[in-house]
Amino acid sequence: MDRAGYETWPARSVPAAESLLEEVPLAVDLLVINASLPRAPAFATRLCRNRADFKVIAVYEGATDLAESFPQASAVHQKPQTIDVAAKLEWVQLVRVVLPVKD
Repeated sequence: MDRAGYETWPARSVPAAESLLEEVPLAVDLLVINASLPRAPAFATRLCRNRADFKVIAVYEGATDLAESFPQASAVHQKPQTIDVAAKLEWVQLVRVVLPVKD
């Protein structure tokens, strides 16, 4: 994502992401989150409340319909089984649709 023009700040859990946002004053435009993480929907809702233009991509691992369980998601995406060039390009394309690169 960095090579595609996006700055990323990964966190392994919702509490880790909350701590990161408390420690570093970041202007977050997009949250890509594992939809099955505990507290994921509540965390996304809280971030969405702060900015009307905030975007969320909910990632899931199976053939699950997340439209109802993750209503704040701008997009949903199935986690790729392997991280290859095609999977990376697919992610970049999805992020560009949801959050175009700012000039």
